Amino acid sequence: MHNLQSFDAFGGIVLTVNVLLILVAPFIIKLIYHEDSGHSGFIRKVRILRALNLLIVIIVLVYIYRYL
Repeated sequence: MHNLQSFDAFGGIVLTVNVLLILVAPFIIKLIYHEDSGHSGFIRKVRILRALNLLIVIIVLVYIYRYL
């Protein structure tokens, strides 16, 4: 039986940080690239950042489900 009792603090930190990064991705891209939020390149960069963070979240959740 898989449960969250064996979920460690590091996994929680990784999940929390990546979810927060998904939420603040537009602000991060604006700080780094200084682009207008309506620009198509800006939207693409935000989507890429969010996709990478979502991938990390999915990998962590799969690891927790399979191995803990």
